[in-house]
Amino acid sequence: MSKKIHSLFFLIFTLVFIFGLIINARAREDYFRPAIGEALINSVGSEQAVLSEDGSLSLMSGDGKILPGWPLNVDNVMLVGSPLLIDMNGDGVSEVVVFGR
Repeated sequence: MSKKIHSLFFLIFTLVFIFGLIINARAREDYFRPAIGEALINSVGSEQAVLSEDGSLSLMSGDGKILPGWPLNVDNVMLVGSPLLIDMNGDGVSEVVVFGR
């Protein structure tokens, strides 16, 4: 009886774990929102930071063109949050911040 309970617990744990992995993959593609703000002082209008379908991070100008030097791919890191534009230096210019694991 005890082995059956342990087997059932292991099965439930495995299913929950697999479901969690599927939800993470969906969240990566479907739920990341772009960040819009002033990231470059020499660019006219606001910039938009987005994650693309292949996992790269792009910075686009107000007219929708990808800026030089972008997109960025981070080796061996899975980006797990929407990009943020935060003025981390206090100089009035926002930096692109993304959380990864």
